[in-house]
Amino acid sequence: MTELKPTFTDVDSRKIITKLVDLNGFEYLSVEEITDDGASTKLLLRLNMYDAKRLSQACEMFMQRSIARNFADLSGHLTPTDRVDIFGEDED
Repeated sequence: MTELKPTFTDVDSRKIITKLVDLNGFEYLSVEEITDDGASTKLLLRLNMYDAKRLSQACEMFMQRSIARNFADLSGHLTPTDRVDIFGEDED
């Protein structure tokens, strides 16, 4: 058996694969977990184009919030000298 290559590994160390599948003449995005044998999968989600769009929007919102939060944390710990070096801000 050929071992499957994950699309990504989630924060719980689960190996996840995504693929396009055709069922009854419709195309879906299948999100599956690779099982311990490395050669088979367990279905987690099957998304049509509307579901995939909603998931994409949720991911985009998460990314924007995460980036903003990380930037705020980083920016809050910078000294005035760091701000000038990184952002070119004056020390006012």
